[in-house]
Amino acid sequence: MVKCSACGREILPEARFCSWCGRRQWIDCPTCNREVRADARYCDGCGHPVGMPQAATRLSTPVAAHAVGTSLVEKAAEHWQNAELDAALGLFEQALSLYRTAGSPRAEAITLANLGTIHAVQGRLADAERCFREAQRKHQEVGNIPASALATANLAAILGLTRRYAEGIECCRAAADAVGLSGNAIARGTVAHVLAGLLRDTGELEDARARFEEALALQQSADNGRSVAQVLVSWAALERLGFDDAVEAENLAMEAEETLRDIGDDIYLTLCLCERGHVALALGLEARELLEEAYELAEPFAAGPDSEMGRALARLEGALGALESGGDLVRGDCPDWLPAGLRSRLAGQCGASQEGAAVHGKTMTGRSEAGG
Repeated sequence: MVKCSACGREILPEARFCSWCGRRQWIDCPTCNREVRADARYCDGCGHPVGMPQAATRLSTPVAAHAVGTSLVEKAAEHWQNAELDAALGLFEQALSLYRTAGSPRAEAITLANLGTIHAVQGRLADAERCFREAQRKHQEVGNIPASALATANLAAILGLTRRYAEGIECCRAAADAVGLSGNAIARGTVAHVLAGLLRDTGELEDARARFEEALALQQSADNGRSVAQVLVSWAALERLGFDDAVEAENLAMEAEETLRDIGDDIYLTLCLCERGHVALALGLEARELLEEAYELAEPFAAGPDSEMGRALARLEGALGALESGGDLVRGDCPDWLPAGLRSRLAGQCGASQEGAAVHGKTMTGRSEAGG
């Protein structure tokens, strides 16, 4: 690593521009055309005096600002793939500033959505909501209806995490209407998936199941394996809690798990393992190993307690703790952890201890006998 000639931050030696401040790092010697660092006083090839006025190294045009912003986004994506979210966040923020300088609203919207996703994963829900709302508005301004629907779905998911279910459902229904004629199966399927989860958590179980079926069909039609697996994880919770069918929930979750492991989606794999843990408890099986693996997968993401991952881990930990201390479980879950709307639908179950929930040395590392 070397230091930027302008801001002093560490950058890669071969970087053409600083990934922090955008300053150009290399220039051509006017005598021999050898590349030298922009802060060099003399060419190390011919010895001719070089050096560039600082103003000349700045990103002076919108085209240059957009180009550097795109380079930063590419680097941020690499950090994201490696679960280096803090590094990705910093690069996306710099790219956003450059896109605004360049007047690139479409690129701004995409970058805002990426920022919102990182904030959501790490549990900064207010920041995530702000980014998704702005991304939604920017996409609408440039007429990108499918992308606006995706941003709306992400926003609705955040509203669900903050218990604003009615607002989230309203957002999803509006997005579904807007994107319905676009023919974009991925956007339509994502909106249906988020809406199904909100309906599940408010106790509208039959409507939720219909929306999950819709979401699954749309993502399958788009051959979107990642999103298919994500739908299956959310649907498994509905079958277990809403319809008391732990066997079907197990089948759905294990099908999702296979895909998530294949594609390396550790975020949703964490959620999947937590759901499998609840299924295990509902079937009277051991779940501790599933929780331990989920913690291991989540660790690189620094998921905060308010994030979906953080809550899923705490929820399964709470269910295990309640079971080990002799407390009551309902369909593999602690009643107190259930969303209020769903809890009210299961009120008849919440006061009684779940039959068969005690652990008897069985494990759930594969499909159980009950699951076929």
